[in-house]
Amino acid sequence: MNKEYIINNKYFSLGVSRNGGCITHFNYRLNDGKQFPIFRPTDWANLDLPFSVNTGLFPMMPVVNRIKKNAFPWDGKYIQLKNNLADPYYFLHGDGWLKEWKILPSHPDQIRLYLPLDKKATALSTTMPY
Repeated sequence: MNKEYIINNKYFSLGVSRNGGCITHFNYRLNDGKQFPIFRPTDWANLDLPFSVNTGLFPMMPVVNRIKKNAFPWDGKYIQLKNNLADPYYFLHGDGWLKEWKILPSHPDQIRLYLPLDKKATALSTTMPY
């Protein structure tokens, strides 16, 4: 189940999810109290795809987009990436958006997310921690 964590102030409302560390909504509050979406609102009805794909913004880490042949040289080593769930051919947008994030203690007007690194489970393994 996807829980939405929300913070508000006079002008904005922000929602995040631990599922993928994504922003579920980011709205500007108009003078009449109505909210205007700055980011695309989450499509809560269409959760067939990875959840993050249906949100307004998700973290692309440790890479953005695609890497040619899923491999690259790094620090004298050749790094071979594994494909992820989102694409059968590429390590598309990394894997941070496919993981469960932690909510860290913070102030009422802040939400702090943290992604614990499981070196054995990452596509980069222990060769290049992030």
